[in-house]
Amino acid sequence: MGFGRVLRLLSLAAPAYARADTPSTQEVRRLKRAILARSRRSWLVDGDCKSEAVTAFLLLRRSGLQAVLHIGVREHPFALHAWTVSAGLCIPDADPRGHAFEPVLTIDGGVR
Repeated sequence: MGFGRVLRLLSLAAPAYARADTPSTQEVRRLKRAILARSRRSWLVDGDCKSEAVTAFLLLRRSGLQAVLHIGVREHPFALHAWTVSAGLCIPDADPRGHAFEPVLTIDGGVR
C-alpha cells in the first residue's frame, strides 16, 4: 500500500483522541523506545521514518492520546521526512542528523 493511501486511511484507523489529559513524557518516551527497537527487526515497522511516524501516530491515537503527524521537506539537499509529535517528543526525531525539515503536511484529526 502506498504512503498516500496510508495517509488517506489514517482518519479511519486513528480516531480523534478522547482523553482530556495530555500524554506524559514518560509514556511517549516509552513508546518511542519500543517503536525504534522494534523497527530494527520487524516487517511492519521497517526502520524508515514513514513507518515509524505512522505507527507512533496510530498507537498514540488508538490509546486515546493526542498526537500530530508531520510530513516535512528540506530543500538542500532535497529530502522528505515524517515524524509524529506528542507530549513535546518526536517519533522518530524531527531533525535527523541535525537537518531541519519544514512541515508541508500536518495531520491532527481536526481536533484542537
